[in-house]
Amino acid sequence: MSIPINIITNHKNLEYFCTTKILTCQQAHWSEFLSQFHLIIRFHPGKLGTKPDALTRCWDVYPKERNTGYATVNPHNF
Repeated sequence: MSIPINIITNHKNLEYFCTTKILTCQQAHWSEFLSQFHLIIRFHPGKLGTKPDALTRCWDVYPKERNTGYATVNPHNF
């Protein structure tokens, strides 16, 4: 049995993603991939969040500009 992974998000719709019956092709692909993991998705309103920390604001996770070498710099995110 896999270890549960707690995901705390301020995006309410993610709570229902795994139980949605009608998915687009891209959503179905992600749903199939994520089904490999034991995910527990919990909603936490952004207003109630604390100050951003190093883990929530990693500079190398988000692209700075469009059409850069983002995928080659971070191939694990591609």
